Amino acid sequence: MSERIFLGYDSPFLPRLTAHLLEDLAALAGTLVIVPTSQSGRILRESLAENATALLAPTVATPGSLLHLDDPSIAPAWLEKIAWIETLESLSASDWENFTGLFPSPPDLVSGNDWAVSFASEIVSLRTTLQEHRHNLFSASKFLTNTPEANRWENLATLENLAEKQLAAWQRTSRSSSLRAEFSLPLGYSRIVLAGVTEMPPCLAQALEKHSGEIVFVIAAPASEMGHFSPLGIPLESWATRELPNYVSVKILADPAQQAKAALEIISETGASSSEIALGAADDQSGDILARTLTGNDWPAFHPAAVQPCPPLVRWLHVWSDWLAKPSSRNLAALLGLPESSNLIGGYRAQNLLRLNTFRDKHPTCEPRVLLDLILEKDADLRRAIAALLSLRDSFISISFPAAIRAHLNALHADGESSVQTLSQIDDFLETATPIFGKVARPHGFWMNVLLSELPSPPARPRADRVIDVQGWLELLFEPGKHLVICGMNETFVPSRSGGEPWLSENIRKALGLNTDSERHARDAYLLHAMIKMREADGSTHLICGKNGNGGETYLPSRLLLQVPRENLVPAVQNLFREIEPPEANLSWVRDFQWQTPTAETPERISVTALRGYLACPFRFYLNDILGMRTTEPDRREMNSRDFGSVTHFVLECWGNDLKVRHLSDPEKLTAYLTAKLAEVIARDFGSKPPLAIRIQAQSIRQRLEWFAIEQAKSAADGWEIIHIERKFAIPSNGFTISGKIDRIDRHRETGQLRVIDYKTGKAEDTERAHRQKITAATRIPAHFEGESTPFQSTTDTKGKPASFFWKNLQLPLYSLAENMASNGETPIPTYIHIGQTEDNVRFNTWDTFSAGDLESAKNCADWITASIAARKFWPPSEKVQYDDFALLSQNQALAEAFQPA
Repeated sequence: MSERIFLGYDSPFLPRLTAHLLEDLAALAGTLVIVPTSQSGRILRESLAENATALLAPTVATPGSLLHLDDPSIAPAWLEKIAWIETLESLSASDWENFTGLFPSPPDLVSGNDWAVSFASEIVSLRTTLQEHRHNLFSASKFLTNTPEANRWENLATLENLAEKQLAAWQRTSRSSSLRAEFSLPLGYSRIVLAGVTEMPPCLAQALEKHSGEIVFVIAAPASEMGHFSPLGIPLESWATRELPNYVSVKILADPAQQAKAALEIISETGASSSEIALGAADDQSGDILARTLTGNDWPAFHPAAVQPCPPLVRWLHVWSDWLAKPSSRNLAALLGLPESSNLIGGYRAQNLLRLNTFRDKHPTCEPRVLLDLILEKDADLRRAIAALLSLRDSFISISFPAAIRAHLNALHADGESSVQTLSQIDDFLETATPIFGKVARPHGFWMNVLLSELPSPPARPRADRVIDVQGWLELLFEPGKHLVICGMNETFVPSRSGGEPWLSENIRKALGLNTDSERHARDAYLLHAMIKMREADGSTHLICGKNGNGGETYLPSRLLLQVPRENLVPAVQNLFREIEPPEANLSWVRDFQWQTPTAETPERISVTALRGYLACPFRFYLNDILGMRTTEPDRREMNSRDFGSVTHFVLECWGNDLKVRHLSDPEKLTAYLTAKLAEVIARDFGSKPPLAIRIQAQSIRQRLEWFAIEQAKSAADGWEIIHIERKFAIPSNGFTISGKIDRIDRHRETGQLRVIDYKTGKAEDTERAHRQKITAATRIPAHFEGESTPFQSTTDTKGKPASFFWKNLQLPLYSLAENMASNGETPIPTYIHIGQTEDNVRFNTWDTFSAGDLESAKNCADWITASIAARKFWPPSEKVQYDDFALLSQNQALAEAFQPA
C-alpha cells in the first residue's frame, strides 16, 4: 500500500516533514526514511532530535546506500576491477580479432598493462551505472540489438562473461549479478517513507512497486501539483517549463570570489540570523570559497562537501608507492620531504634532504644507487639515509605484500587520530584481500595502488563555533531558512549532468531505462520552483551565477534562469550575458612589504666571472655572489644552459689535458675522441639511462664538437699549439684576490704570440663587443656608473676613430692581464672559441686590436670594482639587466622597490 502526501509550499520543507514524522512517535522506530543524500539525512536527524525530547529515531538511508548489498561473497569494486584486468591481459593477439567492435586494432600487448588498467576502470564504472536498472552488460546489449552500438555492446557482454568466470574462480560474484538475481527492500520495517526524494535508481523504483508494506511518499508541493509527479513522487518533465517568478533576484558575477562577496552582502542586508538563512552552492568550488569568505567575515561557516587534506600517513603511502614504482632521485627527495620518513633513516631528515638536493642540482637525472658513488665521505649521513631507503624498498618487495605493509607501518611508528583510523582501514583491506594475494601474481606497487584507492577521503568536520552551513544543491530543499541564497547557478551544475560516461549517450540511457539529462532537468526545475515558492510569503530568494570559474574557465548561466515569461526574456538575456569587468580591472597593485637585505661579510677571493655581475648590477651581484642566493633546479629533466656549457667545457678540458691526443690534427680522430669522452661525461652526470631530452642535447653537443674538431685542425695547421689547460691565476686588488682559471692558452710556434681562450657555448658574440660597449646617443648608462670615470674608457674604435666605451665584462682582459704578469710584459690576445648551434657559429673569435692600453683600462676597472666592494657599494640596483634571476622576488617590479638598500 502506497500513499503520496503533499506538504505544500506554506513553509520550508524540513519543519513540515519533521512535524509529519513526529505525528506518530510510536511508529518511528520501525520506519525506514529514505532521503536524497547522506547530508540531508543528517539535517533530518538533527531536526527530529531537536523537536522531540525522547525519540526512538527512525533508520535513515539514501537510494544509493540501499544498493550496497551486505554479502561477503560479493566482490568489492577493486576486486572486480582486478578480475577485468586479468581477463583482458589473458587474451592473445588472435583473441582480440573477435572484439573488433571494441578495438578495431588490437591493443598494444607489449608496452605494459596500463591500457588494461584504464579500460577495466571504465568498465567497472559503467557496470556500476547500469546497476541502477539491474542491468549488466549482457542484458544491456539485448536492449541495444537494433542500434549502431550493437556490435560494441555484444563484445562487452562477451568480455563480461569471462570476467564473471574469473570472479567465480575466486569464489566471488559481482554486485551486478547479485542485483539481477534478487533485489528487495530491507526487512524489518513496518513503514517506508521517501522524504523529498526527487530521483531514484530504476531498480529501487521496481522494488517499491512490488513492496507489499506501507510506503509513504512525502512531497514538497501542494496537492494541486500531484499531476506533475509520478506515482513514486518523482517530478515529471512538465516541470521543465515552469517560469522563474519576477520577484526572484538574479545576479551574475565574474568569478566564485565575487559570488561569495555578493552572497555575504545579501545576507547582511536581510538582517536575519543565521538560522533564517538557507545558504547553498550548486558547485563545490563556489561552496568552498563561500564558506571561507563567510568565515573570514565573522560568520563561521561549514561546507560539508569541502575536500579535506590527505591524512599524513596516506600522503606518505602515496609517496612510498611512487618509490616502489621507480626509485628515482626525485621520489627519494619526496620521501625525505615527509616527517614520517625520519624514523626510517635514523633522523637528520631535513639536513639530508638539503644535501641531496645539492647533489641533484648537479646530477638531476642520476638514480639514487648512482648518487651513492658520487656522494663524498663527508656526507656519510646522506649516504646512510639513501642506502637505508633503498634497502627498505628491497626488503619490502622481497616478502609478501601483507607482511611488507604491516612491517613497514610498524617501522613508521605512525600515531595520531588520523593515523589510527588509516591503520584500521588498512587492516580491513588486508583482511579482505589476503585470500586474493596468492591467486593474483602482481607486483607490490600494484597492490599498493589498490590499497590507496580503497582508503576513503576523510569527511569534512564542522567547526565547533560554526553558525551556518553551505549546502549542496540537493540538500537545500532540507534547509529551513526563509531567505534562500544560492551560488553557482550555472549550466553543468544546475541542471546537473547524468555522469558523462563515454558509453552512455542520452539515447542509450533512454533505451536502457536509466535516468536521463531531461529527467535531471525536470528534477532541478522542480527543486528550484519549490524552494522559491516556500519563501514567497515571508522570505526571499537570491540566485547568483558566475561568468568564470576560479581557474578562468568559462561558464554559462543555468537554463533555469532563462525560463521566464516571454516579455521578460530579452531583459533576462541582457542581464545574464552582459559584459562584466574582471574583478581586478580597477585594482592597482601596491607593495605592502619590502625584503630585508641580509648582511654578510665580503669574501677575500672574488671570481673573475663575478665581476661581470657587478658591472651589470651591484645589488644583484651582492645577492648572488656575496649572499649566495641562487635558484636550483633539482627536478629538471633536461640540461639547462649551465649544464650544457659545463659538459662541453669538461669534455674539452679532458681532451686538452690528454697530452697524447691534444695535438691531433686529424678532425675524424679528434671527433672520435671527443664523442667517446662526451658519452662518459653524460653517463657520469646524468646516469646510464638519461631522459630523451638529455640524449637529444648530447647529440647537439656531439655535433658541435665535430665542427670544433674541424676548426681546431685549421688552428693547428696555422701554427697554434696548446701550452696550458685550465691555468689558475690570482690577481691582487685592494685587499681582495681576483681568481679564476683560463680554459686554454695557445702559443704560435713561429711568432711566440700568446692567446688566452675561453670556450663559449652560448650566443655567438664578437669578443670585443662581449666585453665593452661603445657609447652612442642612444646608449643607456648604468645608474651605478654615474659620477665615476674608471668603468669608462676613451680609445679608438675599429675604424680608428676616437670613441668612448664602458666595460661590461672583464673576463678575457683579466685572463690576458694574468698571463701578461706571468710572461713579463707580453699582451696575449683575448679569444673566444664559439661552439654554437650551427656550423657557422663554431669558430675562433679573436680580439686582434686588444692593446696594452686596453689591458691597463681593464685592470683599473677591476680595481674600481674591488674598491667599491670593500666600501660595500651595492646600491642602487640596475633597472634593466639582460638576465634577471631575482624577478620572482621583485614580483616583476623594480628591484629597488622590492628590497631595502643593502
